[in-house]
Amino acid sequence: EIIAVVPIALEVALGSSEYPALHRLSEKDISAFLSHNDGTRIKISFKDIEIEYQRGDCVLFGDSAATVKYGGFSSEIKFSSVRADYDMSDVRWEGISAVYDGAEKSPYLMGLPKGVSVIEYVGTGINAGEYTVSAVLEWDRENCNPPIIPETRFCISKMKIPIPNIQAHEYNGESVIPDVSDTALYTVTVTEGKYPGKYPVVFTVRDGENYELEGGNTVTVDFVIEKRKITLKIDSVTLGIFERMPEFTYDIVKGGLLSGDSLNPEFSVNGGRISAAFDMEYYDITVIEGELIRTAKMSPLIAIFTLLFILLLLCFVLLALALKRRLAASLSERTSQVTPGGAL
Repeated sequence: EIIAVVPIALEVALGSSEYPALHRLSEKDISAFLSHNDGTRIKISFKDIEIEYQRGDCVLFGDSAATVKYGGFSSEIKFSSVRADYDMSDVRWEGISAVYDGAEKSPYLMGLPKGVSVIEYVGTGINAGEYTVSAVLEWDRENCNPPIIPETRFCISKMKIPIPNIQAHEYNGESVIPDVSDTALYTVTVTEGKYPGKYPVVFTVRDGENYELEGGNTVTVDFVIEKRKITLKIDSVTLGIFERMPEFTYDIVKGGLLSGDSLNPEFSVNGGRISAAFDMEYYDITVIEGELIRTAKMSPLIAIFTLLFILLLLCFVLLALALKRRLAASLSERTSQVTPGGAL
């Protein structure tokens, strides 16, 4: 006869007979019951039990048992342990490309799981080129299987060297060369120039293994000598009645001629605008046209000459009239002296 119902034993069931190292048993792994003297079994919440491992706070490789405790009762559970596999799903190579700068370069691993670290990278490089890089790892060798990370391709690119901007030069009648010189990275071959045109400048990289000019190991650019720029303004002209077209004049308002040079413009008039053309091979000439203004007014000099012409013409007419009167009077006098018989 049962006088009182009391617990008599702790019963524990495992969900598996094998567990990986570093595993902590959970409610998914353990079902615990408290047996009573009346044959009943009451399930115990996982949070109310205590698990005592053989070593440490989890399953370690080589462990074969653990003890479950609850309310003064205990129960030993048996299992086998195996080395664990690391979760490498987040592991990736970063920095798989670099640019040469004289220092050793290498890609690197990201996303390594806890317990795995890099001892060194093998296959790194200094010079430009392609490399195969792998990693030497440290891990929990006692409890875990070796982590496997595939090697990666790693590229070190040549350093790009910018070509300096070569300033154009304005023609000045003298031989010149561009303002550029050799450096530690490249040599420069220049061509002397004097007249407007393009002259080659050749850049050659010194270390073609690790450096590259923008365009290759040897690059040719142009040194430009530009035509000399001048701007001239043609003076406007006012032309009155009967006036002859004057010689046109101008002023150089920007730039200037070199010593010994002359413009020799060929002027032309079109639609009231005065323009000019030049045969100047080494000059770039901008012309500000002048204006030809025609007016009904007469210049004082022309007016004087016209008045003198009219006066002279009037004098000539008066003189002619006077001569005509004298001739008429002379003829009349001669007629009156003739007799009727025809004798004087």
